Amino acid sequence: MLLAQVLEPKSKTGPICTLSTWDSEVEFKAFMHSDAVKELYTSDTMRNVKAWTSNIETQMFSMVKEWHQ
Repeated sequence: MLLAQVLEPKSKTGPICTLSTWDSEVEFKAFMHSDAVKELYTSDTMRNVKAWTSNIETQMFSMVKEWHQ
């Protein structure tokens, strides 16, 4: 993974968004099938996250344009 960010909403009722940037789709898919992710999804932490949130969505995007200064 190249970058991971957590975006906090300005309002208390807005969604929290996590953003991760990967070298490639192949690396991301390999990570998603790793033992570490399987362990996370069956952990008490993930059960708590699901209990604390009303809606968990995953959306995937392709990079169209980027810039750095």
